[in-house]
Amino acid sequence: MARALAAEGSHVALVARDAAVLAAARQAVDAVPSAAGSGRRVIAVGCDTRDDDAVRDMMAAVVDGLGGADILVNAAAQPTPGRWSASTGSTRPTSPSRST
Repeated sequence: MARALAAEGSHVALVARDAAVLAAARQAVDAVPSAAGSGRRVIAVGCDTRDDDAVRDMMAAVVDGLGGADILVNAAAQPTPGRWSASTGSTRPTSPSRST
């Protein structure tokens, strides 16, 4: 999915716990040719999504590096049990550029 979005010229933030996996993913996405003049940016951010502080730091890195996020593709192997609607009141941040 990240390669397909990058090929269309989208900015891409890659997030993973494992630094080696993250580096390989970034290298693969960086290698994808993008639409001419797209100015595509790819950032890689280490994050353990089970840690709320790490998630806040990751979101800050995405906002700083790309200006925010418009699309989220979740491929986490271990989702936290529960309903998404119940998590909106949690400590997890929303992008400061979006209203809720």
